[in-house]
Amino acid sequence: MDGVQGQAADTAYRVGVGNDSNPCAAALRAVEGCTDWDPAQVAGKRVIIKPNLVAGAVPESGVTTDPEIVRVIVDKCLEADAAHIRIVEAFVLGDPIFDATGYEFFATYDPLGRISLVNLAHAPVVPAPAPGGLTYPRIYLPQMLFEPGADFISAAKLKVHELTQVTLSMKNLFGLPTPAVYAVPEYPTGRHSMHRRSVHQSIVDISLPGPPDFAIVDGIWGLDVNGPLPGMGMPKRVDLVMAGRNPLAVDLVCVQAMGLEPGIAGHLAYRAALGIGPSTVAEVDVLGDPFDSVQFTPPERGPAVGYPWAWPTWVNPGSGTGTWRTHTIDLPGAVDVGITRVASTSAAVQTIRRLQSWVPRDPGRHWLH
Repeated sequence: MDGVQGQAADTAYRVGVGNDSNPCAAALRAVEGCTDWDPAQVAGKRVIIKPNLVAGAVPESGVTTDPEIVRVIVDKCLEADAAHIRIVEAFVLGDPIFDATGYEFFATYDPLGRISLVNLAHAPVVPAPAPGGLTYPRIYLPQMLFEPGADFISAAKLKVHELTQVTLSMKNLFGLPTPAVYAVPEYPTGRHSMHRRSVHQSIVDISLPGPPDFAIVDGIWGLDVNGPLPGMGMPKRVDLVMAGRNPLAVDLVCVQAMGLEPGIAGHLAYRAALGIGPSTVAEVDVLGDPFDSVQFTPPERGPAVGYPWAWPTWVNPGSGTGTWRTHTIDLPGAVDVGITRVASTSAAVQTIRRLQSWVPRDPGRHWLH
C-alpha cells in the first residue's frame, strides 16, 4: 500500500512510524508517534533491551539493530529515571560482539553507570510457565525478565528469514531461551530443538510468559532476499522505524511496509489466534509519518503445516480406541506423520511410532485415523 498515513481503526492497537534517513530522528518520531510511550512505564524500573545482534555486522548490512535506534530508547529510559538498563543478547558462538556491532559506547554512556551490556548465554534462567503454549508448557528464559520491577523492550530488525519468512519483533524473542536446554547434539550452540517442534509455534510460546512491554523495529536498513545472517541476503535501504506496545501490531505494519502478504509468517497468525494481538493491519491505528511500501522478496520456503489437531485428544490404544488427526498444508509436498514424546525440560524428540512416512500430498486439509 503506497502513501500509508493515519490508518484509523477502532482498536487499542497503535503503531508509530518514523520515516527519516536519520536513525535517531526516525526512532524518536516512531516512539512518540505511537502515543503509547509512558515515562511512568520505566521510572524506577530495571529495563531490559533486546536488540538483534545475531552476528558481528554493522547495521548497514541489514543484519543487526542500529545502536542509534537503541540509543533513543536508552535516552528515553534515562530521562524517565530508570533504575538500570541492560542491553542483552545471547552470544553462543564465542565472546560477546557488542564492539563489532557498534554497541561498545554504551558501556560508558551513562555517567551514573546505569547501563550494562549483558551476554544472555551466561545469565541465570528459570522455567517460566507458557499458558496456552502451542508446543511448550514452559520455557527456560533469563531470570532477569521476571525480577520485580523489570520492563522488557524488543529492539528488532526489519529483515526476511529463510525459515520464519520475516525477522521482526516476535522473531527477535527467539534469542531469549537458553541454548543449554534447547540445543541438539549436532548443533550445540543453537536452539534447534525448537525448530524441530515448530519454530513458529515456539516463537509464540516464548512470547507468552513475559511479552515485550514495548517493541521497536529498525528498518533504516533492512535485509532482503534471504536472512538472517550476513552473506545470505541483500541490504535494502528503507528509512523506516516502527514502534508500539503490542509486538504483533508492530510486526503486521512492518510486513505491510515490506510489501509482503499479510499471512506470510505463521507465528504472527498463531499469536493472533490466541487473541493477544490484532489479526490484520486493518485493526491497527498507524500513526506518525506516511510511508510507501518497499517491495521485499519473499524467501523460498517449503509447505507450511497448519497446527495439527486430534479428536478425541485422549485415547487408550490398548483398549481399542482411536483418534482422528488433521493438519493442513498450503503447498504440495511430502508429509511425515508420527507420534513423538517431548518434554519442556529436554531437547530430545523421541519417535514412538511412525504413522505415515513422507507421503506426497496436495495442498489442503488431510485426515489420518
